[in-house]
Amino acid sequence: MRNDDHITQHGRMAKKGHALQDLKQYEEALVAYEQTILLNPRDFFAYYGKGHVLQELERNEEASTIISGSTLYKLRPHSSLCWVARSLCSPPPGQRSI
Repeated sequence: MRNDDHITQHGRMAKKGHALQDLKQYEEALVAYEQTILLNPRDFFAYYGKGHVLQELERNEEASTIISGSTLYKLRPHSSLCWVARSLCSPPPGQRSI
């Protein structure tokens, strides 16, 4: 596969994941995000989307590993989205974390 084909395929898979997530087709979105990550393991937004899809599927431990864990932070340590994502995974006062 040529490099520009790889980039184009990556972009299509990323867009597909976002579209499926918007349509609340979470299982299909998860597959698209995972394929996007295989094509580009440093794609911050694919991990971000995957984490949120996992939350929607109530796969909270996996979501926490990505969102409130270190995956997003390692990819973009200075991104405000890291901190927003972590706050979304934070439990309300008096409840256990996911």
